[in-house]
Amino acid sequence: MSIKNRENLLEVQNPKIREMRKIMLNILEIAFQSIEISNLLTKSFIFDKIPKFDDYNNIYILGFGKASGGMAEQIEKTLGSSNITDGIVIVPRNIKRTINVEKIKILEAEHPIPGKTNIQAANHLLDLIKIIPKKNSLIFILISGGGSALLTFPYEGINLDDIQDLTKILLNSGADIKEINIVRKHIDKFKGGNLVKQLYPAKIISFLISDVGKYPPEFIASGPTYPDQSTYQNAIEILEKYRIFEETPPSIRKHFKKGLEGVIPENPKKNDPCFSKTENFVVGSLKTACKAVFNFANKRDITPFLFSKFVEGEAREMGKKLIDLANEIYVKIPKFGKPLLFIAGGETTVQIKGLGKGGRCQELILGATKKLENFKHAVMLAIGTDGIDGNSDAAGAIIDNNSYSVAKNLGLKVENYLNNNDSYTFFKELGHNLIFTGPTGTNVSDLVLLLLN
Repeated sequence: MSIKNRENLLEVQNPKIREMRKIMLNILEIAFQSIEISNLLTKSFIFDKIPKFDDYNNIYILGFGKASGGMAEQIEKTLGSSNITDGIVIVPRNIKRTINVEKIKILEAEHPIPGKTNIQAANHLLDLIKIIPKKNSLIFILISGGGSALLTFPYEGINLDDIQDLTKILLNSGADIKEINIVRKHIDKFKGGNLVKQLYPAKIISFLISDVGKYPPEFIASGPTYPDQSTYQNAIEILEKYRIFEETPPSIRKHFKKGLEGVIPENPKKNDPCFSKTENFVVGSLKTACKAVFNFANKRDITPFLFSKFVEGEAREMGKKLIDLANEIYVKIPKFGKPLLFIAGGETTVQIKGLGKGGRCQELILGATKKLENFKHAVMLAIGTDGIDGNSDAAGAIIDNNSYSVAKNLGLKVENYLNNNDSYTFFKELGHNLIFTGPTGTNVSDLVLLLLN
């Protein structure tokens, strides 16, 4: 079971709501099962992608991201450890103990703000890259969300403090993941296709689990195995758009200026020959989870509706908008007894103005709490599929149409907690609403579900 506190989440008085919560948690388990690494990287799938396996003298495994450890375990199990020459995979702290590998080295680093361990891990990766025989070597690169922070190796003149400061500024700015990663691509030696450039002419097979939704896979972990269509000018324009250029550390602004002047070359583009021996395969995404949920509901007495647009925007407002959209669908479906399951996913943003605890999923649900009160029977949840939401240990939150009245009786004012970005504390005091899974070992962005009956 993925949900650690399942029984606690079902401790509500209303039998109808309790049953609806149970259905929602069952559906959530189906979503998690669909994006388990073993279901994404099957033996037949892996070997189907390997051209002339026996022709390669050496096989290496490189990886970074929240799901890269599980991917490494599956790859080693499939290929056999004796067939692997060496490997390094970088995962978030506290993940290593859950990964069972023999030949591949698992290194831990910080996320989302890079630390010294990130630089150390990147140096170990670089040391391995230097000794890889580039001819007759097959390299599997395992990439997932979180890889941008975990694989951090800045250009000369940019130190760790500068990277940490810029990361915090970007995360608090309201910029979306595409914009953040365009900036990241231009301060790091591995991102924006540069990892492939350093490995050429080795044969590369890259397996990716996407957390970037509507954006092209070149933005997963800032695209270390993809050509970069963006430029230094684009990076500067993003910083100026959110009025954070002057806050950006001077060393990074100086670096961007050198890029504009051509002193530092742009990242490799589509026509660069270094990409001629690289193949990229997106093996899992938010679409995978949403499709599994849709099919599960469709086989039961539930009407599923999949919202096709990638959910983004201010979290506290998006929760209310999704309720309105779901209600429009609900009133239109024939009244033949089926409840409606509204399925959506994406990655909202939170502009940090307070000092509270929480994350975008919890803030989305907190923002929707009052509006959900208008329904007779309704349950809504939002969850980060990596099992971690913001600066908290919760994966997300679940509410029902009675949650707002319960909060009022406890003296909890939604607006006060929203203003302090303190959704975690609100739901902790409310009780039976925070969802705990622990790190799931995968990551396909956020899932939002709304059940109306």
